[in-house]
Amino acid sequence: PIPCVPWQSQTSGQYQRRVHGVCGTLSPACERFFVYESCFYECEPNTALYRRHLGDNPDNEWEMYQMPISADFAEAFYFTCHADSVCGGTEGKNIFWCDDSSTQCGLVSDIYEDAEEMINKMFGEAFVYETAEDQAYTMWFYESENPNDAITECLFDPIEDQYQPPGGEELTEEVESELSGSTPQDLSSNSN
Repeated sequence: PIPCVPWQSQTSGQYQRRVHGVCGTLSPACERFFVYESCFYECEPNTALYRRHLGDNPDNEWEMYQMPISADFAEAFYFTCHADSVCGGTEGKNIFWCDDSSTQCGLVSDIYEDAEEMINKMFGEAFVYETAEDQAYTMWFYESENPNDAITECLFDPIEDQYQPPGGEELTEEVESELSGSTPQDLSSNSN
């Protein structure tokens, strides 16, 4: 196992080889990006905000849904792995739908048109390609402070700790007032 260096002070997470190697050996540079993704998925604390089934599906609590990933990181991942062979899977180009007998192997550049399609489909619905770098997470970093914490601060309201997921609905005034203990009428009377 390879230690997940950026998160060593927070966790003992280690990279374990996953299903992406069913199509042969990856180049060392490309495998490094799969190490980055695996460590990010397993060790990054901010991923908890994007877990799809927290508490309601004990068989799949770890599944992630639409976590925005830096376009710069995705482009580097694609560029580095474009000539490597991976399994494109049978379900929407998702590598996790592969097994040891899969015949869905191909070059990354043949399976995925570009970095955006790769990051949006390779890992199912876990990640989405994001061009706004101040709203996108990175899967690896070298700084002593985790830059992903700043992204979470940007995406979540630090005062009310409210998060608006991609495509999510904003809270209505009635719901917000219930949360704060006041009624919409109280709010309107306070504004006079």
